[in-house]
Amino acid sequence: MYLRRKNFGLCNFLCVALVLSFFTSCKEKHNMLTEQEIAEGWTLLFDGETMNGWKDYNGTSLTEPWHVVDGCIQAKGAGSDANGYIVTDKEFENFELSWDWKLSKGGNSG
Repeated sequence: MYLRRKNFGLCNFLCVALVLSFFTSCKEKHNMLTEQEIAEGWTLLFDGETMNGWKDYNGTSLTEPWHVVDGCIQAKGAGSDANGYIVTDKEFENFELSWDWKLSKGGNSG
C-alpha cells in the first residue's frame, strides 16, 4: 500500500485516536460489584457519579456542601456555611457496611 504525503496526517490522527479510545475504555469503573458480591446480596449505596439515593437527615433533598468529586462523596468543608448529615433514601436492617474514608492532611473527622 502506498501512502501519499498528505495522507500521513490523517493516518497519524487515526492512530492517536485509536490509542486514546483504548485508554479511555480501560478507565476503572466506579463502585462495581462482582458477580459473587451480587450473589451474596451486597448492595451499592453510591453509584460513584451522582448523589442519587441520598438526602439530608432532616429533609428530602441534599443541601449545598454535598457533591461528587472523582467518584467520591465530598462535603465542601472549610469555607462553607452549610453543613449537615446525609442518609440513604432506603432503610436497612441487619447489615454489614464497608467503605473507604479519605481525610485531607490535618483534617478533623469530628
